[in-house]
Amino acid sequence: MPNRGAALLTFGLIACASHLERPKPPADTARASATWEGDECLTLRSRDERVDVGSAMIDGDLHKGREHCYLDLQRARCVRFPADDGGTDEVYVRALRLDQSCESQPEVRFRGSIHGAVEPLGVQHLNDWTIDAHATSIERAKHVVQLEVDASAARKELLESFMLRCWRDASVASNAVDGHLALAVVVSPSGEVGEVRERESVSAPERFAACVEKSIRAPQMFLESDAGAAREVSLRVSFSVSVSPLP
Repeated sequence: MPNRGAALLTFGLIACASHLERPKPPADTARASATWEGDECLTLRSRDERVDVGSAMIDGDLHKGREHCYLDLQRARCVRFPADDGGTDEVYVRALRLDQSCESQPEVRFRGSIHGAVEPLGVQHLNDWTIDAHATSIERAKHVVQLEVDASAARKELLESFMLRCWRDASVASNAVDGHLALAVVVSPSGEVGEVRERESVSAPERFAACVEKSIRAPQMFLESDAGAAREVSLRVSFSVSVSPLP
């Protein structure tokens, strides 16, 4: 079984600002074909291979640490490499570490590259890795999700939080989008979802719509009812995203 663990990427920046100059990695260590987006793992040929990703785009939350600035990723990134026993190990990177100070920001977007030797941080954190990265820009990102649904039928705040995660994940490549998704949900008296029908979709990415439906079908998302038959609940999700340079 793959080993999974949180990991840190060492992130070298010249300045915590909107546009940063990116140093070129050594020519003999770059691998331009590598990617670090989507659901697929970044597969390394060895534990210490150096990689270069020329156009990674990542959303996260920027906050001050004691000595560094950290970018906690909205979605963990997978890295896979050959294990000592001949199998495959897999870890998940959950934060980037910036070498200099910065102001905290609730939502930011990183564009740039990662490259560097992959190595464990220490004996107690064998699955935590450090990878050097260089940004071409760090920008402010604002994701908004508003949910309209019968408050007596659904756990609205919980469902809305699920959908915000869906939207941040689905809109990582979008600079300015707004739209809505209207659904009809058939709910049994016990609160179980039997059917989800799309009534209207405006600018809703397929990935977002699929994640919304999965969230709706999560256990105990809808409340039980005294009614003797299934009921139909109308649900409308309005969403938007905007991206601008950090001041």
